[in-house]
Amino acid sequence: MRKPHACGANQWTIVRMGVDVRIRCDQCGRTVLMRRTQFIRAARGVEPSWEDANEEGDRNPRSR
Repeated sequence: MRKPHACGANQWTIVRMGVDVRIRCDQCGRTVLMRRTQFIRAARGVEPSWEDANEEGDRNPRSR
């Protein structure tokens, strides 16, 4: 996100994506619900977690 959370953390986990996006602060656990358009403007970038990257590689047999 462009601005750090009030607790000082700048790392978030995406909990739910749809018309709205729910994100959770990795430091304090607080959740925030915002419109998807607002999230796209405020997000600096999305880094896939190690588990997500590993699962995607296992699901797609053509990636080998």
